[in-house]
Amino acid sequence: MTIPTVGQAKDWRPETLLAQADEWRSKRDALTVGDGSATHAVDQARDAWQGRAAEAMLVRHQRAQADAATTSVSLERGSGAAQRAYASVSAARQTVLQAVDDAEKAGFRVSDAGVAAASGAPRASAIAEGTEATVSGAEHTARIQSALANLATADAVGAAEIRAAFSDLPMTVSDGAGGNEKKCCAAFPIDCLNAVTRNNADSVAEDESKKYFPGGGGETRQDACRHCIFPAMLTSWGTETFARCVGEAHERDHQHPDAESNDPDKRRYAVAAEKMDRYNNETGIRVGLRNEDNTAAIIAECVTLTNAAQRAHIDHMPETSTAGRDLIFLLE
Repeated sequence: MTIPTVGQAKDWRPETLLAQADEWRSKRDALTVGDGSATHAVDQARDAWQGRAAEAMLVRHQRAQADAATTSVSLERGSGAAQRAYASVSAARQTVLQAVDDAEKAGFRVSDAGVAAASGAPRASAIAEGTEATVSGAEHTARIQSALANLATADAVGAAEIRAAFSDLPMTVSDGAGGNEKKCCAAFPIDCLNAVTRNNADSVAEDESKKYFPGGGGETRQDACRHCIFPAMLTSWGTETFARCVGEAHERDHQHPDAESNDPDKRRYAVAAEKMDRYNNETGIRVGLRNEDNTAAIIAECVTLTNAAQRAHIDHMPETSTAGRDLIFLLE
């Protein structure tokens, strides 16, 4: 557990937890309505649609219904956990701020680590209140640092409760996912469930890029297409924040094999390869924002952009794609 500094405690905005709680409850309500509508449609179709296709549809619906029920419960639990975390973190943060204010009013300077040091004559307010000599610097320090430790505990407990709320979700992360990528799924459980587990973002990106651009490998058009489809689906079926988390995590988890080579030319190429990935990831995110909840449209746009992709030179790599309408590659 990492103890926050005074500066971090001042900068924390616990109210974002309330906003997250509201969002999760809103998603729970929308999921309940959508699941009810789907169930009603399936029930109406049972008499009119028979056969193996109908049976397969019913099995898939029942599975989706079970997942929806689990997700709904998790969203409700997560919302409650976020609200409790807000209450405890807010109270602990206020205690820190009060302890710091008390020390400063008594004429002490408070460092970022929470150490109260004498700054000369006590403030006029402290003299007027008769508090300038009642508490020593060591006592102020102990109070502030204890409050900071309690804030860290409140934060850790809140985070653990939120993670536990989503522990029952049927999330599937590919075997090739690295530790940082898995942390993104843990941090954004609903986005991970929607984009990765239900819509198979990783396998779709892999399969479709190979289908349209066979025979490629790293830094080819095939690679560019994959780095377009994958973040696009994470954005479309999840959120932009989740897509950026996974994209950054992927670069940390899957470093280019020549990144630490003794050969300077290989290292230079590895740097260019990472820049290529980041460039194409950015385009993919923009594609996802343009095609919400639409895998087919994402694939079509990414394939079109890959066909029009420009070959870049390792010593003249373009800056991040701001328009999000082009891709680059290094090898034919």
